[in-house]
Amino acid sequence: MKKFFILFCLIAPGVIPGSLFSQRLTGSWDIVAFQTLRVGEPGYTLSDIGNITFYKDNSGESNINYSLMGVEKNEQTPFKWTVSQKFIAIEGQESDFTRTWIIMENKSSRQKWQATDGKHTIYTLELKKQKK
Repeated sequence: MKKFFILFCLIAPGVIPGSLFSQRLTGSWDIVAFQTLRVGEPGYTLSDIGNITFYKDNSGESNINYSLMGVEKNEQTPFKWTVSQKFIAIEGQESDFTRTWIIMENKSSRQKWQATDGKHTIYTLELKKQKK
């Protein structure tokens, strides 16, 4: 029993936060803001551009609609998601959101994540939980 407790104490900190985050994340979220910053260029922030839904089976769907510099974007994109202690990876078809995000703020009703393209662009995504 003592060995089990020691093993649990070593493993649990890596498992439980991701598990709790998965439970917290499940459901529909409004996309409050999506910001893109590029080195040497003016950035832009899009507000209230749609929603993103995370299902318990680690699948999901983004539903976004916006216009930027005359380009219309209307997209319903399915994806798969996985979480770890400080990251969420969204994988699937090419989309503004398919990337690995760093979890900057993790609250039950609000999320703030950041990502980079590994070159010169930083993305920030702010979400607000939809009320049931």
